[in-house]
Amino acid sequence: MQAQTSKLPEFSVPQADRPHSFGYQLIHTTPDNHDAVVKWYQTLFCGSVRSDAEDIPTSDLLDAGQETICIIARPDLTPPPVKMARGVLHMAWFYNSLAELVYVCRHARDNGIVPYEVMTSPVLMQIYFRDPAGNVVELGVDAHDTSRQAQDAMLGAADLRIPGKIDDWYYDLNKLIAMLEAGIPDHEIFNTQRFQELAASGRF
Repeated sequence: MQAQTSKLPEFSVPQADRPHSFGYQLIHTTPDNHDAVVKWYQTLFCGSVRSDAEDIPTSDLLDAGQETICIIARPDLTPPPVKMARGVLHMAWFYNSLAELVYVCRHARDNGIVPYEVMTSPVLMQIYFRDPAGNVVELGVDAHDTSRQAQDAMLGAADLRIPGKIDDWYYDLNKLIAMLEAGIPDHEIFNTQRFQELAASGRF
């Protein structure tokens, strides 16, 4: 019998149907790198170690939202490659406001954890880190209150059709932090053109 297919509506997912939190992440690393990975996540999320097995070093790390990151030391693993971890592309956590996101990133920066990329788009602010095991960690915040607004912004984004304009989407974290501390409104920071104007003004 021929399989039936159903075409989904162009836009049918209500905001309430989105996942509200991250469940857990399992990370494998080498024994000599285990403590560094645990310390990295403790610092980034102000977390605490819940347990540690004696036979296989395992740390269940709780972040601020009580989601679990289980970090297991695997003696059979090879050292992580320089640019990309095997098995995990990246993991992402999203915050309720730009202020929360920047607070976490400022705390991380002040403790020696700096992102390798900060960018915004018509839909999201995304800040990317790499942990000591080589895994990519994305921290982000929605630029809009509803999925419909985000969808409309992406579809109508002129920046997507201008060659080279996407370079404006990449932000300087220190200037981003300084702008928020100075009281620059969120909508100006999310606006890539306005952010770059402020960044070039010499005020930050």
